[in-house]
Amino acid sequence: MNTFEQNINKETKTIEEFINSNKNINLINIQNEGYSRYDFSFNIKDKYGICEVKTRTITSYKYKSEGVMLELDKVTALALKIGELKNNTKTKQLNINPYFLCKFTDVTLLFDLNNIDLGNIKYKWCPKTSSSDGNNKYVYKPVLMFNQDDAVYRINNTL
Repeated sequence: MNTFEQNINKETKTIEEFINSNKNINLINIQNEGYSRYDFSFNIKDKYGICEVKTRTITSYKYKSEGVMLELDKVTALALKIGELKNNTKTKQLNINPYFLCKFTDVTLLFDLNNIDLGNIKYKWCPKTSSSDGNNKYVYKPVLMFNQDDAVYRINNTL
């Protein structure tokens, strides 16, 4: 189990690789100091995105049939942040979308959560937190499972 700082460093690297993979994507901000409702924000064409990031240490093939997992509370946090931004006079006119970026060892996938079916909630036995002091407990968490084919952007990683 990684410490919080190790997880932040992995996710920062994933964000940087994603941004550097496409010249049409402009990084606005990385939120990696403590808890945040999202991990980074970016512009792509006329869209402003806020994005949750997960870096997995396995290949995507392991979950090809089951799907790419994202905790329901992460989706809720993104939706709440977008509501907050739309209530702000400085940002309410922006075309804001929630995104999920998931890096596996073989591929990195970007999902536009405004344009994906969010109706299939499952309950998975997961670590209570991503990072731990070694005394982490497992709990059932509500999660969403996304089909890899629904990704709006795909980067093949070198193994």
